[in-house]
Amino acid sequence: MPQLDIGHISTPTNVNLTGAKGMGDGSSMLAPAALANAAADALGREDIELPLSLNRVWELANGREATVSGTYGKKSGAAAGGLEQGGGALQGEGSQLLSAPPAEVWRRLLDAEVLGAVIPGCKRMDKVGADAFEAEVSIGVAGIRGLYTAKVRIAEQTPPQALRMDFRASGRLGNGRGSAWVELAPEGEGTRLSYRYGADVGGTVAAVGNRMLGSVTGVLIAQFFKAFESYGTGGGKPGAWQRIAALFGGKR
Repeated sequence: MPQLDIGHISTPTNVNLTGAKGMGDGSSMLAPAALANAAADALGREDIELPLSLNRVWELANGREATVSGTYGKKSGAAAGGLEQGGGALQGEGSQLLSAPPAEVWRRLLDAEVLGAVIPGCKRMDKVGADAFEAEVSIGVAGIRGLYTAKVRIAEQTPPQALRMDFRASGRLGNGRGSAWVELAPEGEGTRLSYRYGADVGGTVAAVGNRMLGSVTGVLIAQFFKAFESYGTGGGKPGAWQRIAALFGGKR
């Protein structure tokens, strides 16, 4: 058999960011299998199931299987009010002491106007039902900033002690869904707010890894509580000068 010389000319499409074409392009049906084989060799796996998302590659590289989105197991010890708790690939928990009494904290947590003012990057917050909200939020992760549309539903509640909310978010750079649990308990003249969340994240933003996402989430939660505590005292929305001064550590 004579020697064969195979030439290739790159003709990327201009209708998406990667230049990839559809199934009608030559060899496109072989590419996924070739990529899966390469990933399996690099990760030391005998077999890999498609689709091979960035989030799944990260999980395989770190020795864990992908969790099933939206499925949350029970945690030993239910939350106050008997609400069940679960988890997700991205998890966190903590607590914050607030100066307002539990009844007032509860009212603010379910007030769309308050939430729109204190959630970092919130562009719009609407109450679309007795226990449902829709919002648009701008979030930046590792230099990747995007606008996300979020839907939140209060799935369970025991006023004014505990609630569970389920949420979904989607945007050009990624998507996610999960649940959060909140407990309120009197402490002195204020309220101890304890929280726990579990979420699964996909898309481009998931490529930064859960450690980075967890750090960013922690910063956003701290900003939320700072604005939540100062809401109604003139500190809920900083002015332009305050935002500029904060960047340089200045005060006025």
